[in-house]
Amino acid sequence: MNKETLFKLWAYDADAKMWAEMKGDAPEKSIDMIERIQKKSEKIRDELFEFILTVDDPYYRVLLSYRCIERRGWKWIAKMLGGSAESHRKALARFIEKIE
Repeated sequence: MNKETLFKLWAYDADAKMWAEMKGDAPEKSIDMIERIQKKSEKIRDELFEFILTVDDPYYRVLLSYRCIERRGWKWIAKMLGGSAESHRKALARFIEKIE
């Protein structure tokens, strides 16, 4: 897992959600493309879940889950875990750099 894959998940997830909302109004010929986007997003999400389960440190498992799976903001994460948003952001950045 690397930073690029995490950002892909973020982008694909947002993209898939947007297209899911638009799917009802989309032309019939576009439905297959929308479904392919959604499947790719699910595949990347599954890879991230598998990666998170291999992380030994529970702090980083929670941090990765909140940020990458639940798409929570840093302020929300700081409220849930204590500490500052910046400290959690930096901790995750250091963690990702270490595993790349």
